[in-house]
Amino acid sequence: MKKLFFAALILCATTAVNAQDDTKKAPAANPNAPDISFESETHDFGTIPYSGNGTYEFKFTNTGKEPLGPFTKTVTVSSNGKTAEKVLTIKGNVETKEQTESGTPVKKDNTMTPKETTTSPFGN
Repeated sequence: MKKLFFAALILCATTAVNAQDDTKKAPAANPNAPDISFESETHDFGTIPYSGNGTYEFKFTNTGKEPLGPFTKTVTVSSNGKTAEKVLTIKGNVETKEQTESGTPVKKDNTMTPKETTTSPFGN
């Protein structure tokens, strides 16, 4: 019985040691990868009058070396309304410089320009 217990103990210890060995390395990051940078990541509307509208433009730039391509962003709006939280989705595709300069047609119903505008109605 002692031999069985000792063998089980060694097996568990060996398994635990092998589980700690992480010989797989993560692939190196692409130094040319696209990277999105925003002029501002937060905007405070302050107090908005009843039936007033609030709009703000979030401007972004691709600071990487490769095209940015498709993007998707969700925004959660919390309020004291019947629906306390609502998730909005902003998505689009950023054209390459060559597409923009050559006038290559891009599907317009699912494409946004690099300049995003978020409108938020308040009141009625």
